[in-house]
Order: sequence, then structure tokens, then C-alpha cells
Amino acid sequence: MKKGIKIFILLMLALFLIGGVLIIVGVANGGSMALNIDHKNKKVYTNSKLYEGVETPDSLKNIDIHVDVADINIKRGDSYKIEYHFRSYNTPIIKTENDTFIIDTCPSNEIIFNYNFDFSTIKEDNYINITVPENADLSNTKLNVDVGDINIDSVNNSSLNIDLDTGKLNLANANIDDLVYDLNTGDTTINSITGTKLSGDIDTGKFDMTNSTINAVTITDNTGNIAVSESKVSDININSDTGLINLSLIGEESDYSIKADIDTGSITVNGKKMKDSYQVDAGKNKIIIDSDTGSVNIDFK
Repeated sequence: MKKGIKIFILLMLALFLIGGVLIIVGVANGGSMALNIDHKNKKVYTNSKLYEGVETPDSLKNIDIHVDVADINIKRGDSYKIEYHFRSYNTPIIKTENDTFIIDTCPSNEIIFNYNFDFSTIKEDNYINITVPENADLSNTKLNVDVGDINIDSVNNSSLNIDLDTGKLNLANANIDDLVYDLNTGDTTINSITGTKLSGDIDTGKFDMTNSTINAVTITDNTGNIAVSESKVSDININSDTGLINLSLIGEESDYSIKADIDTGSITVNGKKMKDSYQVDAGKNKIIIDSDTGSVNIDFK
């Protein structure tokens, strides 16, 4: 029995080494480090292509972007301007219509097999830069990015929806009425943001919000610290598996009804250490915290 296991392991190692040698030989002879099979459209993609350009639309209300690898930067400028420089294995849709700028690198494709050791798209400077003039705001912004950072500074949005696999999310100096985002791996930094609703779902990463005023905040963070400081929030709901939770809210303790539960860790409210479960019905504002492991600290100013 043991002899058979050894033979099996040696056979697997031999096949692995042979596969590695074949990859090296293939690449040395001009082969691609990537292979994507699109079953729906019956196409095979082996090399990415660079797409770059500049657009200057007369007006812009909505943004709809879906890219594999790119940093997205939205900021104020003298006029509407869009600069893009990124690679894609598919032929993307790039267009502006009905005051909506669209980039979609996966238009209706159904990739059922993906083999990719080509890291050039990550190492290269891939970006989409969008400037909006001082007297203009955005209505509906949708950003779907696999790898990259998203930075929005001083540009107001009525609705902002973000789906980011790996990267950092930085929002500053703007009114974002309805903010919904999903972040697999990366940190969130929010500074001087006003709005009605913020809903964030984070797998791994820190959440840090300062100097902001948002009516309702809902944060789900599997692994990472959560900090809200110098901010005014009417209702806040936090669900955390592992991490420290620190809230420093503008207002009085009597303004809030609090329900906090933690399985392993401690709860401190205005410097007073509580048990692993704390509940008080006081003001109309609400703080609800459910944490598995970590500590909870709540202060009011």
C-alpha cells in the first residue's frame, strides 16, 4: 500500500515537472502566458491588447465601468475629460451615449476556463481618469473592477455602486446620497463625506471613516478593524467576525439606543467597561453591533 502511494506521488511530481518544462519551452518560443476560453462566443484569447484614448464629452451624468485591471480616479477639473489606458483580452465596449460613459471589458462573455500567469497587466500602469467641472455632479456611477484602486475626490454622486475584488477604496470631500459597495480584499478610507445611506460589505480589510455625516451606515466586515471618528451618524449597524470596532460619534450618549454583542472580547461605552452584551434604549438614533472576536469601544463627543 505504501509503495503504491509513493509511486503515485512520484508520478504526479513527474507530470508536474513535465508541465513546467513545456510551459517554459512554449513561452521561450513566443507562446502566451495566458489562455481564456469563451464558450459562449466560441473564442480563445491568448494575449491582451492595449486600449488607450482621451474623450471630452460636452456633458456627463452617469458612469458605467467594468474592467479587469485598472485604477479609477474621479476628481474635479476644468471640464469633462476621460483618459483611459488599460489592457483587455476581450474587445471592450468604449462609448459615451445619453450622457453616460461606458467601458465594459466583458460584454456578454462567458469565460469557462481561465489560465493566466501573465502579470504584465498588473505591473503596467492601467488607469481610467475622469474629471468633472466644478459646477457639475454625477447622477449614477457604477464601477466593477477586479484589481485596482478606486479614488473619488470632490465629485458628488446621487448613487454610487462599487464592486471591487482587490484594491483600495478612497472617497473624500463629496456628497454621495446612496453608496453601496462590495470589497473582497482591501481597505476603505472615507473622509468628509455626506449622504443618506452607506452600505459596505468587506471580506478582508479595514474600514476607516472620519469627519463625515451620513444618516444610515451598515458595515459587514469579515476580517478587519472598523473605525468611525468625528462623524455624525443617525443609525449604524455593524457586523464583524474578527477585528476591533472603535466609534467616536458626534452627539450625546442619550441620543442613541445601543445594542452590542460580542462573543470573545470586551465592550466599552464612554470609558465604562461593560459585559460581553450591552443594551440600552434611550434616544431615537440606533447603534447595533454584532461581533465574534475583538473589542468594541464607543465614545460620544
